Amino acid sequence: MDRFAVRCFQRLYDLLDVLHVLVHRPWTQKSRHLFNERLNLLHGYINARDREAFDVFCKQNRYNAGTAGFNLAREVIGNGLLTEQALIEAVQHGRLRLAPASTEELEEREAERLDQEKLRLSRTPVHLLKQEAAQGILDRRRQAQVEEADRAFAAKQESETGISYPPLPDYLPEFLAKRFGNQRLDRTFLVKKADRDAYRFLHQKFGVVAVEERLRGIR
Repeated sequence: MDRFAVRCFQRLYDLLDVLHVLVHRPWTQKSRHLFNERLNLLHGYINARDREAFDVFCKQNRYNAGTAGFNLAREVIGNGLLTEQALIEAVQHGRLRLAPASTEELEEREAERLDQEKLRLSRTPVHLLKQEAAQGILDRRRQAQVEEADRAFAAKQESETGISYPPLPDYLPEFLAKRFGNQRLDRTFLVKKADRDAYRFLHQKFGVVAVEERLRGIR
């Protein structure tokens, strides 16, 4: 449970405590003051929670996080109801229109992000930083492989433009069924069972793109 939720439950408990006093004890100046004090605390919590959700959303989506936009968001969505999902839906459906962040605001956010990253790095043990760097290298390598595969696939699609192939069947054609049995021509077969000759036959008969799409789960 996050700190905001804990504080929220505490505020609700405080309010219920005050209501109990109001019901079972005479209405006095002291009880009235206590009620208003606790009510103000709850109001402050709701404002802070809404403001945090709005600021995070604006930073992630490069919107201006000014007071005017915040008040408009609460007017459209409701006080105490601002969440990332609620803001996304309101913007997507056109109910909420926010101004883009200014250049100065974007620069301030980037400077803040860099400061936070420097602080994180200074507090992270060296061995964890080395692990993080190694994982980053692997992630970039995988991303490069994916991008290269996508470029190669796009080139294959272009090379087959204008060529008419029969549709790739759901089950192995007769030529391959004699070797591998009557089974589905799916990704499992292509990855685990198909050999070079099987791929050569499928490419010549149905085209490279169709086979590649079946491997990718597209068709």
